[in-house]
Amino acid sequence: MTGGLNVARAHDVSPVAGESAPQTAPDDIRITHPSAILVGENKSIAALFMTITNHGGTVHLIDGVSSHDCSDLAASSGPQEPGETEEALFTHLALPANTTLVFPSSGFHLVCHGLGGRNDTTPTTADAPTPSEVTVVFHYRGGSSSTVVFPIAKA
Repeated sequence: MTGGLNVARAHDVSPVAGESAPQTAPDDIRITHPSAILVGENKSIAALFMTITNHGGTVHLIDGVSSHDCSDLAASSGPQEPGETEEALFTHLALPANTTLVFPSSGFHLVCHGLGGRNDTTPTTADAPTPSEVTVVFHYRGGSSSTVVFPIAKA
């Protein structure tokens, strides 16, 4: 019982910019305050933080992230246990119109595994300098994308 409220179900509305909608995602969405810190013992993991704002009047969908600097990108919720919802966060993330989402170190954020071709068993040597940044491409439904550079904080 909805008590007379007009309740819209997900299949009743089409709030996400799709292939037939204007490709406004790169114009509407701003990813600001990108930053990263090294996490792994061998400097093989970087945690990535940001603020994502959709300034447009259309809901957009991030349907993937990629990076040539990482062997794998995944969502993390900080100290919480990972789960299926967390893993899918940046593969199906709705960005509501006129809304800001913050991804801080204490909450959901991106994690770059295999930074610069390293892994947890790669010895840290002077021959393999630590990267100073991580470049990530945010892919939006409909085929457009935005590229963001995350500077890595100096230890």
